[in-house]
Amino acid sequence: MFGVAPVAAWAVAVQTGVLRHAGTIAVVGSWLGLYLWFALFPIVARRRLGAGAAVRGSWAIDLACAFLATVAMGLVVLLTGGGDGAHDGASYGGYGGGPAWTLALFGVGAVLVGPWCEEVFFRGFLLHALRRHGHASVAWLAQAFLFAAVHPYSAPTLVGVGAVGLVLAAVARIRPTLRAAWLAHGAFNALAFAFVVAAALRLAASGFLGVALELEHRADAQVARVVRVVDGGPAEGAGIAVGDVIVSIDGEPPGRDGFTTFLATHGPGTPVAVQLVRDGETLVRAVTLAERP
Repeated sequence: MFGVAPVAAWAVAVQTGVLRHAGTIAVVGSWLGLYLWFALFPIVARRRLGAGAAVRGSWAIDLACAFLATVAMGLVVLLTGGGDGAHDGASYGGYGGGPAWTLALFGVGAVLVGPWCEEVFFRGFLLHALRRHGHASVAWLAQAFLFAAVHPYSAPTLVGVGAVGLVLAAVARIRPTLRAAWLAHGAFNALAFAFVVAAALRLAASGFLGVALELEHRADAQVARVVRVVDGGPAEGAGIAVGDVIVSIDGEPPGRDGFTTFLATHGPGTPVAVQLVRDGETLVRAVTLAERP
């Protein structure tokens, strides 16, 4: 037996956290599922993890494999996702800004707990079980597909996540334990987490426009429709209203993240010209960015 019931409980708990965007639920569910697996099937669990080899194995070789795998995964993501995975990962894990302790909790989950639990499940239990009951190449592709499926990022990034799953499977195959794969997974997530922290710090110091936007893709250009205006904010003071379509700010059209990148380079007190369309008429509103509340 492989401990199917405990692992199924683990998977359900993690997916509950994913679908509800509640990272804490995912972390608690991960530890609970692993505890049940070890408690009910200790010998099987140790074999899946290569626990004996983890004690005797070479840390130097594992670290070298982890480093090379991290470089490979970074190249894969750059080629397939353009770096969007870090932003997607923050939303996926449940971090959308807040107190410092929530950022710390997200970091622990993303760098330590998450990679360990996922390696145990995907490259430990799942890959081993699939290889025992089918062809090795099919097992590798199946675990990579499922690994990508439980990371609901944007479509281009999913391709990169699946490729990352293949790289981690290769590391787990080369080394007699999951330690190297866990180190590689954790290092990769640590880099993504560093981007999340940098983006959060940059956003905190950026100028505040005071609107919520919804991107719209049109034949000639991408625009941003105003869906909410913050009471007392700069946009309201300049006469920007819900339903207005913002074409550009200081001549810069919205990107894939709206105007987040633009605002990150313009601090509070910066005057900007907002070009918008209202009822078919093109208007320009002068707005002075404020500090974030």
